[in-house]
Amino acid sequence: MAEETEQISEMKCRIHPTYVGKGQPRSRHPKCTCIAVYQRAQEKMRVVRLPSRPATPIKWTPIAEGQNQATGIASEGTALEAPTIESADSLIEAALTRKQSGLHAMHTPDGYRLRGASTLIDSDGNMVQQWLKTGKERDDPKLLVEVAKAAILANPIPKAAEVVKVVETSDAYEVAVVIGDPHFGMLAWDQETGDNWDIDIARRVHTDAIREALRITPPSSRLLLINLGDAIHADGNNAQTTAGTRVDVDSRWKKVVTIFAETMNVAIAEGLQKHDHVELVTNRGNHDDLTSIVIQMVLAERWRDNPRVTIAPNLQMVWYHQFGSNLIASTHGHRTRMTQLPTLIAQDARAKWGATKRTHIYCGHVHHHKAQEFPGVEVEYFNTLASKDSWHAQEGYRSRRSLRCDVWHRDRGLTAKYELNVEQFL
Repeated sequence: MAEETEQISEMKCRIHPTYVGKGQPRSRHPKCTCIAVYQRAQEKMRVVRLPSRPATPIKWTPIAEGQNQATGIASEGTALEAPTIESADSLIEAALTRKQSGLHAMHTPDGYRLRGASTLIDSDGNMVQQWLKTGKERDDPKLLVEVAKAAILANPIPKAAEVVKVVETSDAYEVAVVIGDPHFGMLAWDQETGDNWDIDIARRVHTDAIREALRITPPSSRLLLINLGDAIHADGNNAQTTAGTRVDVDSRWKKVVTIFAETMNVAIAEGLQKHDHVELVTNRGNHDDLTSIVIQMVLAERWRDNPRVTIAPNLQMVWYHQFGSNLIASTHGHRTRMTQLPTLIAQDARAKWGATKRTHIYCGHVHHHKAQEFPGVEVEYFNTLASKDSWHAQEGYRSRRSLRCDVWHRDRGLTAKYELNVEQFL
């Protein structure tokens, strides 16, 4: 068995004698036999096991506490059980590892994680050079929700004061203030992006725009404050989105969440003066998938004893609301294509769909306005008040910046649209 294994590990391509490959030819040269090497290795795969080297058996040396490592380091000591061979690729890898047991032993600095590695070896299997790709360790995003729960239980949020309605309202109308991708916590420099943006600008612009929307729309039975997602620019303290994409941030995650919650509290309180009921909808975005849940919990605790306020427990990707003959829905829009949304909502909100005449779906994510009408359904994507960040500026994105507020009639549907451009709030 040892002799057969040695023969396999010494197989070489005539054109690429040092190549240990994944089974694909390296060139179209007629004498290139990389694929033949791979096929012969597949045939020999039934050897199943490689023996440990009797002269220098392998063990894994423990690393000192606190030291970050990608794999263990092989050294002389107690022998390990021979690895099981599952494919030709693993057979070749095992042969190399037997020649150079420390080949893939790598260390990463504290606070960093290993993202990938490339190793250059010679014909004898000895390491010549190695390249490591590292990235900063990320917070576990799921911990954000648990931390928020624990914080609320340990230090209960004071309930909001009662707000008195000061005008007469009509139950024939509802008003929707559609807030496209707020991106609180994003940092932009006008010399690089054309506009400045930070946490203070975000708070001032959104507060003033929502106040203006409340001023110009009529009193109604319900005010819908619809945040279309990406309320917070980064999902944690490491300046990264939920998926780990690096972004430019202005401040700490906790401070950004606090300021956004305060901004929404002001909007709710002022909305209660003019509407019978206020419902805040927080859609989950690709920048703040888990932070959006934290925001829902914080605001729900703040308004827990006020029967005139609803903080929508929006754990799904699409929110639905029926008002008379209208079905109003919203989603961030990063997971489902525009053409899929009508049938998705028809399936998931079947009872509301059947009881209404028209459906309107509010979407964010793309930062520019577009709309498409389907039979009985309109899907609409919205602008944002936030400026471009560095990446979007360099990629050529130049959409206008605005906030929309719509007036809905119980029977007649969407009766008025108001678009507020960002220039009046800067």
